[in-house]
Amino acid sequence: MKRNLLRFAVTFLTFTIGMAAAALTRVFRPPRLQRPEAVEFKSTKNDPSVSKTTVPEDDITVEGRYSNFDYAYSVLVPKGMMAAGSPAPNPNHGFGIDLMHPTSTSWMTHEGWPHAYLWVDASYDSAEYGTPTVVIKNSLDWLREKHIRVRLVSKTATHLARLRAVRFVIAYEESGEAMIEDHTVAFRNQLGEGSDIVYTIELRTPASRYDRDKEPVVEMQRSWLIDPLPNDYPLPPVYDEKKQHE
Repeated sequence: MKRNLLRFAVTFLTFTIGMAAAALTRVFRPPRLQRPEAVEFKSTKNDPSVSKTTVPEDDITVEGRYSNFDYAYSVLVPKGMMAAGSPAPNPNHGFGIDLMHPTSTSWMTHEGWPHAYLWVDASYDSAEYGTPTVVIKNSLDWLREKHIRVRLVSKTATHLARLRAVRFVIAYEESGEAMIEDHTVAFRNQLGEGSDIVYTIELRTPASRYDRDKEPVVEMQRSWLIDPLPNDYPLPPVYDEKKQHE
């Protein structure tokens, strides 16, 4: 019986340490910056008030590997770039990068969004898109409401870590300027939970910058890692006193 009790104690201690480490990881993950879809995009390229070395005091900055416990993934912020998230109580989803000023997060203090940016996100599929095909249709519909000459340029099967993904590119015209949106989207089933998780890498940039700005997308896709979801962690063994006496 002593041997069985010892085995149980070791197993339970190992599980407890693992869960405590995961909980600490969750506390220190940078939270997501909410993307306000209703706000018009605003270029900061020629704004003298935007400093390339300024970091807003209340915002989370990310360099190197970003890890997200809530949605169980991690990805490398491209070398030489600084990503931005927002502090609690905003949800913890991902981060954004201003490609016009890639070493600054000062764009978060300005109304609107950078003219060229990278966006990484993980969210529950609460809208029930279900497949990348529906995501593509929704993106096209949304852009056609605001811009002209919107068209799907390409759609390619790819991967985010071990997950099947789709990368699609949309071209359109905004105020006379040719623009590109490049999305990589993957769905992850949650072991019977109500909603899948949708992982996204999004690039928005002028067509004249696209060949340069798409390189970080490839870097982040290659560095993407999938971790166990919180509800995937095994439960500790249940101690049954009667069985121990048998």
